[in-house]
Amino acid sequence: MLFRSRNRAGAYAASLLSGASLFATFLFISYYLQAVKGFDPLEAGLLGLPFSVGVVVSTWIAQRALPRLGPRTVTTIGFALAAIGTGGLTRIAVSSVYLTDLLPWLLVMSLGMGLVFVPLTIVAVDGLHPGDLGVGSALVNMCQQIGGSLGVALLNTVATAATAASRRATSINSAACSRVIRRECRVRAQAMRKPAPVAISRATKIVEPPVG
Repeated sequence: MLFRSRNRAGAYAASLLSGASLFATFLFISYYLQAVKGFDPLEAGLLGLPFSVGVVVSTWIAQRALPRLGPRTVTTIGFALAAIGTGGLTRIAVSSVYLTDLLPWLLVMSLGMGLVFVPLTIVAVDGLHPGDLGVGSALVNMCQQIGGSLGVALLNTVATAATAASRRATSINSAACSRVIRRECRVRAQAMRKPAPVAISRATKIVEPPVG
C-alpha cells in the first residue's frame, strides 16, 4: 500500500538521495574545518549553524510556495539549489576562507535542502489511511538515515582511495626529485674536482724560481 503510489515511492527515493548528500557533506565539512583549518570541535559546530538557519528559512518559504507551485516544482528547485551548493563545496582548498569560500555554498545547499524536506514529507503521507500516517512518516526518516549511511560509506571510500593515490604520487615525485638533486650534486662535484690539477700545476709553475 505504501509503495503503490508512484509519487510516494519517488518521495522515499528522493529522501534516500537527500540523506546521502546531507550526511556526507557534513562529515567532510567537519573533517575540513578541524583537520585542515585547525578549528576545534566546538568551533566547527558553531560554523555549521548557518546551515540550520538556511534550512529553517527555506522551510518557511516552501510552506508558502507549495500551494502555488506544487510539490514537484518546489522539490526540483530544492534539489537544483542543493546540487549547486554541493558542487561549490567541491572547489574549496587548503587556502580557502570560510566566509567567502565555504559559507555561501553552505547557505545555498541549506536553502535547497529546506525546499526538499517539506514537499517530500507531504507527498510521503498524502492519501494514506490515518492508521498508516505514522508508518509513512517514519519511512521518510528511515530512508534519510539509510541514504546517509550509504553516502558516508561511499564517499569515504572514494576519499580514502583518492588520498592514497595522491600520497603515492607525492612520494614518487619526491623520490624523483631526490634522484635529480643527487645526480646534479654529483655532476657539480665532478665539475669542481676537474680543474683542481690544472690550478695546482699553474700555481706550481708560478712558485718555481726561474732557471738561470
